[in-house]
Amino acid sequence: VVFVTFQFAHSKLASYILPLFPAVALITGSLIIDMIEKKYVNRLSKVFTASVAIFIIALGCVVPAAFPFYKKYVPDLLPLFFTSASLLTLGVVSLILLLKEKILKSLLVLGIAPIVLLWSLFLIKSDIQPYISTIDSVQYLPSGNAAATLLTSKPYARGLRYFTDRNVTVLDINGGNYFSPHPINILTSQEQLKNYLKEQKITYAVLKKSGFKTISELSAKEFRITLLKLIGYNYVIKIEALS
Repeated sequence: VVFVTFQFAHSKLASYILPLFPAVALITGSLIIDMIEKKYVNRLSKVFTASVAIFIIALGCVVPAAFPFYKKYVPDLLPLFFTSASLLTLGVVSLILLLKEKILKSLLVLGIAPIVLLWSLFLIKSDIQPYISTIDSVQYLPSGNAAATLLTSKPYARGLRYFTDRNVTVLDINGGNYFSPHPINILTSQEQLKNYLKEQKITYAVLKKSGFKTISELSAKEFRITLLKLIGYNYVIKIEALS
């Protein structure tokens, strides 16, 4: 019902389905207890528990093995070793308990895995934050001239508005409109972009690489472009209209 209902919404944020998770947790818990208490589904409960335990062990192996692919985002090995060792331990202990026919204890051990993953995310928060949020980019934007809007790429619009409490203009060349609870100006052509920048005289922006490329292609005779900071995937720039 939740998924069907929100299919009709123009804006689909992950937070919309948060009320779904407590109900899913209760239903899943009830199902697991039924699987344990009813003899005729005992084999199914063992297969389910073993499958989850093996998945946890595999995940524990993948975390360090895949380090070369994501070391750009998480350069510190310590949180990765913690995550890997914890997951491997939980998976092995769960399988041992399962072999001893202690299914409930085996499931309880597996239930610790999400806590380990959440704690691991907390440990690497500062490393991955620049790649998933604009909060670090905000410190490079001036606090004055609140009347001037900030230029940004579509994925950053809500976050930038939230962190700065300022109006934003979205750069989306050849794109289209999208739903927002706040009125947002969207620039979909080079002509609109130039008029906007000339009207503001000085514009600060937080853009994706494609947006930065679009800005960089503007005439140097009309605009002076300064890259203030590159944080993660966020290009923080200053654009001055020369005429």
